[in-house]
Amino acid sequence: MKCVAVILCLVGGPLVGQTASGNEIAAACENTDNADVKTGYCIGYIIGAWEGMKIGAFQMLIVGGVTGSTSELDQTANNLLGICLPEGVERGQIVDVSTNYLANNPAKRHLPARSLIRDALAESFPCE
Repeated sequence: MKCVAVILCLVGGPLVGQTASGNEIAAACENTDNADVKTGYCIGYIIGAWEGMKIGAFQMLIVGGVTGSTSELDQTANNLLGICLPEGVERGQIVDVSTNYLANNPAKRHLPARSLIRDALAESFPCE
């Protein structure tokens, strides 16, 4: 019985996820010429957010019963996100596009960084 009470105490509170704001990522990305922790956080967060969006969209399609080849599912996921990266776009470009968007949109930087990264990529690489 004591074990049950302990477990209920551990999981009884609400689970709250925390996300980085655009301000936080912009501050970390101020100087990406250095090989320091802030630079690694900047680059890792942006690339992780992009890859997470792609995986999430891909999983939604699969769970939703959408079928097709990997390339067809990938294109459908791109259309779902509204982001179609041209062939050959490198990770550095994704970071540059995202950091430029943060720099050019200071009024939006209080918003979650992942949504601003999506907006930046959708604006720069829209699907036709």
